[in-house]
Amino acid sequence: MEPLLVEQRGTVRWLLLNRPERRNALDITLIEALDKQITSAEANPGTAVIAVAGRGPSFCAGRDFHQFLELHERGDNPVDFLADVSACFSRIAASPKPWVAVVHGHAVAGGLELALACDVVAADTTLIGDGHLNRRLVPAGGSSVRLPGAVGRGLRRR
Repeated sequence: MEPLLVEQRGTVRWLLLNRPERRNALDITLIEALDKQITSAEANPGTAVIAVAGRGPSFCAGRDFHQFLELHERGDNPVDFLADVSACFSRIAASPKPWVAVVHGHAVAGGLELALACDVVAADTTLIGDGHLNRRLVPAGGSSVRLPGAVGRGLRRR
């Protein structure tokens, strides 16, 4: 199954995170597919806006910790994957074309970071959270930098 579904509707390129069985958790193949779409969308004069949504009950539940642990067990450094996530989200945030996250369900940790790299439209039932610090992890995708600008100083402390 493709981790990212792509559909061009007029001038809007829709990217649908397609790992609903894992609540669209970010893994290597999904980040690679997103990164390729940044390049493709920016080069396409027929694409004016990129919309990112999630298939199934959640927008994105963050990084796939199963894959994160597999990388560690194989002796691969999971930090390399986090660097790729950070680079991908930084490219989205700096894109000359607008990116809109269409958020529903859960937008947690890496999912929140992906949303914050975009402009956000969220369902009123969306659950947003970030447990990086509770797990002694650093938010590598930029939420610690982007969140205060998105919600203001007072709200970020809650």
